[in-house]
Amino acid sequence: MRCEKIILMRKILMQLNYFIKIRKFTSVILICLVYWGVTESGKAADQVEFPKAIPACPADYLTDGLMASDGSIWVTSEGNGIYRYFPGKNNTTKDAWLAATYYSGLPDTANFYALAEDKQGRIWAGSDNKGVIVFNGAEWKVYDRENALIGERVFDIAVSPKTGDVAVATSGGISIYDPNKENWFNLTRAEGLAEDQIKSLTYDAAGDLWIASSCGGVTRLSGKDNYK
Repeated sequence: MRCEKIILMRKILMQLNYFIKIRKFTSVILICLVYWGVTESGKAADQVEFPKAIPACPADYLTDGLMASDGSIWVTSEGNGIYRYFPGKNNTTKDAWLAATYYSGLPDTANFYALAEDKQGRIWAGSDNKGVIVFNGAEWKVYDRENALIGERVFDIAVSPKTGDVAVATSGGISIYDPNKENWFNLTRAEGLAEDQIKSLTYDAAGDLWIASSCGGVTRLSGKDNYK
């Protein structure tokens, strides 16, 4: 009886070992197929090539940087405006950096301090006294105190991973762009902020907005509760 049990256990173990080998082999095949599919499709879609050494940016004093979803690199500077680097294996000269003045609509200032990319792929840049500018792939559009912002000086820009809202930290409070309604609304001390001059902000994964002010500490606003 004991011998029969041992023989039976051996058979079971042999079968399990066979299935484990088959499973491992299948997994290897699937991984290879997935890898081949990803790399083949990726060549035409998301993959970009960079040279071993990216050429130095023409701007001297850089204030912010961003790698966009298309692989291009954007930088802001103080005194030299905005530059865009196009990825490419052979882009090794300073000519690979394109000044933002190449596109129309840029305001008359050379000082920019913040960068962000929204869910539509548009590039946002914050200036010293000309508000925030948005690049749609062809031209710039300016949002300032006359048509959108609560303050002229922009310190930071953040995009909500939940709603796509774009929050702009300014010298007069926070201005938020709602892409679904295509309108702006402002948050100041009147709406409960510790102070109006906001230095930095960011969204967490839940869509709540975290704010750092000059002297008022850190504040969290609920994205689910209309930023209250």
